[in-house]
Amino acid sequence: MTSDNIKVAILGSDTYENIKKIKNHIYLWKEDFGEKLVVISGGGKYGAEKYVKEICLEFDINYQEIPPFHYKWNQYCLLGEHKYNKNYNIKHYFVQNKLIVDSVDLVVFFESGDKNTKLKDLKRYTEKQKKSLFIKS
Repeated sequence: MTSDNIKVAILGSDTYENIKKIKNHIYLWKEDFGEKLVVISGGGKYGAEKYVKEICLEFDINYQEIPPFHYKWNQYCLLGEHKYNKNYNIKHYFVQNKLIVDSVDLVVFFESGDKNTKLKDLKRYTEKQKKSLFIKS
């Protein structure tokens, strides 16, 4: 990959279900950036992140993920296999957020209105790293 790629984290609530809105958003990013677009997500099994993965693969977008370390490693993981399959620990989510923010140019979060600790943590990391965070509902 060259340095002129745009790396966008597209994350969201596990309860977010507006797949059409996610699809439209990703489509517009692909239209604007084409082959330079790299989408990094959290590898969530439900809601927004599940849809992000499905849509990126459908649109043939360069898709990568940084799941929490208690998830199983897969071919889209940005980090090595040795980082995964750990015992569950809530701290894995905070490390995941930091790694994702550090890896991208900007962050988009699809929010479903529930109280979301992940979003609060992302706000803190993006502010610290001086990166943009766009919240979509």
